[in-house]
Amino acid sequence: MSSSQRKVWLDPASLADEGDISEIGGNLPDHIKQQSLNVYLNMGVSTPSRFGYKLGRSVKWIEYSIHKNPERNGRAEAITLGEIVVTEDMLNGADTFHGACLSYLIDICGNGPVVIFGLDRGLITTGISQSLNVTFHSPAHLGDCLRIKSTCFGVGKRIRTAKCEIYEKESGRMICSGLLTTMEPDASRL
Repeated sequence: MSSSQRKVWLDPASLADEGDISEIGGNLPDHIKQQSLNVYLNMGVSTPSRFGYKLGRSVKWIEYSIHKNPERNGRAEAITLGEIVVTEDMLNGADTFHGACLSYLIDICGNGPVVIFGLDRGLITTGISQSLNVTFHSPAHLGDCLRIKSTCFGVGKRIRTAKCEIYEKESGRMICSGLLTTMEPDASRL
């Protein structure tokens, strides 16, 4: 099977439009915003009976962009910015935002800029999580509005890397950060 005919795990162009992109700012054309949102809404937050549905649907996307980073010799970086308000069903026994919820958000939100980076370059960069490294910095509490900033800084033929930071919107206090590596699954296993 040639590379142009290879089976892909999830082709963004094959997904029906879902969600409203009118509130998503940033410098990307609407078709890239829409396809990226379609991928997000179909990768784990599409079926109400599935794990993480309510949590994933609670994220409000506010920006999808690609910028040149002067600190990296002008290399392009894709960025997504979202917000979520901590609700009671997200709390652990200590009445703080559960670490499993934070890890899940880093996994699903960290993939967004990877997809955007690929779409901007005509590539399909959807994939599966290979590794997730999470650091918890401080607790978040009921009612806190959190920002989720994800940045893709590496897309190779099979491996993609993104970092994700979750911080309290009002104070900027870091809640959690993580590094996500995704990969294209082996076509023979699909």
